[in-house]
Amino acid sequence: MAEVADVVLSVQNLVKHYSIKVGAFQSEQLRAVDGVSLAVRRRETLGLVGESGCGKSTLGRLALRLEEPTSGAVHYREVDLTALGGHELRRLRPKLQMVFQDPLGSLNPRMRVWQSVAEPIRLHGLGNGSVRAQVRELFERVGLAEEHLERYPHELSGGQQQRVGIARALAPHPDLVILDEPTSALDVSVQAKLINLLRELRAELALTQVFISHDLSVIGYLSDRVAVMYLGEIVEMGPTAELYARPRHPYTGALVSAVPGDDLLDRRRRMMLPGEVPSPINPPPACRLAPRCPFAMDRCRQEKQQLRAVGPDHLVACWRAAEGEISPEDFERTRVALEA
Repeated sequence: MAEVADVVLSVQNLVKHYSIKVGAFQSEQLRAVDGVSLAVRRRETLGLVGESGCGKSTLGRLALRLEEPTSGAVHYREVDLTALGGHELRRLRPKLQMVFQDPLGSLNPRMRVWQSVAEPIRLHGLGNGSVRAQVRELFERVGLAEEHLERYPHELSGGQQQRVGIARALAPHPDLVILDEPTSALDVSVQAKLINLLRELRAELALTQVFISHDLSVIGYLSDRVAVMYLGEIVEMGPTAELYARPRHPYTGALVSAVPGDDLLDRRRRMMLPGEVPSPINPPPACRLAPRCPFAMDRCRQEKQQLRAVGPDHLVACWRAAEGEISPEDFERTRVALEA
């Protein structure tokens, strides 16, 4: 486990429930994030992966207090962000930045892009000489030309817009950057260039990053560790190479098996989970994967398993995990037996 001094961001039992109206006088709770704890270490990239709707983007916003948690705590180094007032939080904002999935929606359409990047520099009083010169340097760092400075967001391509978003996040010299699916709306060739840029920036600027995505190929390339999220909970977390080679949770096994390799994917080796993802309004009471899991036992449906160590720095919330990694053969054999 990491020493406390090495932890840049930590969340403890973080919960976010939304009240959803289901009738004129009734409401129910949508459990977007439900008791998540994790730590992000200095200068690492933690990949946060899961299907759409699992709560990973909400977790990213909660971690920067862009949304208020229902309960739980978030610490930036030794500072409890959830206990800070507005003025104290604004003082820390330069250190905690986010790159959003929709670059066009995160930029002011009425401002030239250099002005959008200059805004956090001026807002936080970080100007050192000419602000425009600082923005020009940032543009060069993220691979944009000087000719792009005077353009409006809609005059740029999607990849260029996202580079502006990255430049804006870097402008106040952050310590931590959370990237919420920054490549999902881009074509493959543009994605590759942006991913390589993020790797270079982390090395050059000693950044700590959380990279949120549903794409395990991207997560595997960028991340030192991976946290796997399902229905508002972390179900497995560990070093990337270890987790991809030896997944212990059936959900992780299913995700990893879907990543194409060098050859065409053999669908017979895919770990296909049956059924649909349950509603986050009424999730299963114990293991949330149990209704879809071919390995589920009575205990899985009755008793929740907490994250526990199954190897160095490798945590899993699964009663079956002690038996070892999930192989495609085991998965298919168990699934076929259940269907027989």
